[in-house]
Amino acid sequence: MYKKFLTKKYIILLVIILVIAVSVGGFFLFRDNSVDYEYSVVEKGDLVQEVNVTGKVKPASKVDLAFETSGRVVGVYADVGKRVYAGQTLAVLNSSQYQAQYLQAQASLDAEIAKLAELQKGTRLEEIEIQKTKVLNAEESVTDAKSNLKNYIRDSYTKSDDSVRNKVDQFFTNPRSFTPQLNFESSYKLEMETQRFFIESVLVKWFESISVSDMTDSEIDNQFNLAKDSLGKIGSFLDLTALTVNSLNTTSSLTQAQIDGYRLDINTARTNINTAVNNLLTAKEKLRTAESNLLLAKQELTLKSAGATAEQILAQEARVKSAEANVNNYSALIAKNVISSPINGVVTKKNIEVGEIVQPNVPAFSVISTSKYEIETNVPEADVSKIKVGNKAKITLDAYEDDEIFYAHIISIEPAETIIEGVSAYKTALQFDKEDEKIKSGMTANMDIMTDSREGVLFIPFRALITEGGKFVEVLNDDGTIEKKTVETGMRSSDGRIEIVSGLKEGEKVVTSK
Repeated sequence: MYKKFLTKKYIILLVIILVIAVSVGGFFLFRDNSVDYEYSVVEKGDLVQEVNVTGKVKPASKVDLAFETSGRVVGVYADVGKRVYAGQTLAVLNSSQYQAQYLQAQASLDAEIAKLAELQKGTRLEEIEIQKTKVLNAEESVTDAKSNLKNYIRDSYTKSDDSVRNKVDQFFTNPRSFTPQLNFESSYKLEMETQRFFIESVLVKWFESISVSDMTDSEIDNQFNLAKDSLGKIGSFLDLTALTVNSLNTTSSLTQAQIDGYRLDINTARTNINTAVNNLLTAKEKLRTAESNLLLAKQELTLKSAGATAEQILAQEARVKSAEANVNNYSALIAKNVISSPINGVVTKKNIEVGEIVQPNVPAFSVISTSKYEIETNVPEADVSKIKVGNKAKITLDAYEDDEIFYAHIISIEPAETIIEGVSAYKTALQFDKEDEKIKSGMTANMDIMTDSREGVLFIPFRALITEGGKFVEVLNDDGTIEKKTVETGMRSSDGRIEIVSGLKEGEKVVTSK
């Protein structure tokens, strides 16, 4: 019986040991091996980058501009809706007669002063012979200056032809036709195509004029004026072209190398045109100087040959004063034939056209800001590289609740820094998009300036990005395992998210915290 009791006891002990073994094995077999992670799902949506600054509301300006004299309009350099800066020339009347008379008056003044000096000094026979030599030399200088000017007139056409038909036409289709087509999309596409058609007629007319003219001395002034006018138009076209190519971004059909090539070619073209203008003006000035020197040399020879009396000297002094007054008079007349903008703003009215005869004091332009008030702020140097003219801004004013939203855009960014409490900042002006009676001068404005945006892109929280040894994220798979994936990132938004250009798919889970 005792043996039977021991057997039963061993059986119970064996059962207990078996139950414990099964329980322990089940625990290790079926326990949850997963670790808790915090994660975020890769999403697709829109991202916005903003710069937040504070500024003050201030009044804007408005001016009506008119000529002080009547005449024919030969240049209009601004149109309705175009932004202008203080000192920019808006329109010019024909003042060629005044300019010629001014140069003649200045030459006459120089000659009269020289005559007076000779009269006061007296003349010797040796000086007369020297003066005759000066006259001969001056005549040779005039001949050389005319030849030099003719060469630069022809050179300016060559540079213009190369700048347009080689440098610019590489990204046009049918550039010399009635319907030139820009080969890439741009906000300036229509303006570029219109201007290319216009510039072709300028080049054709210029070439025909040079071809049919033997450029005699009597034709040199007309050829100079045509070259100067044509260079100005081509220069403006190249400025527009530079603005166009500088705003290009890479696409599937437009590589960065192509864009860089376009920019280099246009920069070269603009440099060539500027060189042509400088050469042309310098050559013309040398001719004027040579002609003035010749006139002066002849007059000096006359004075030296004739001798002078006290009465003649007094009379000559009076002529000098009269010549000075004449120079001042033509200088004032030329200034009255130019309208310049006194403020930075936008042209709202233009009442003149090239070729039109205008009357004095009749408004030709109106220049105002796009809104009644502007906002002036100082953007820290850390953010100034993010903003540019035209950026939109969302505004709240301290005088009103935060849900009272106004909108504005940047109109200017000063290139020179302003030091505020030892920190560099850049004065920036914004204009309200719409006038509103609620806006008052002196109000404090809180601005969120949108500097960049992306639509329909993949993004993750920035804190999920690991930047040690590259750029990658940890992806949480459905089975609980972690996988590292290298990613290419784009824009970082103001709310802590970052664009994923490649490396992830929508819906994947990225670890943000363990």
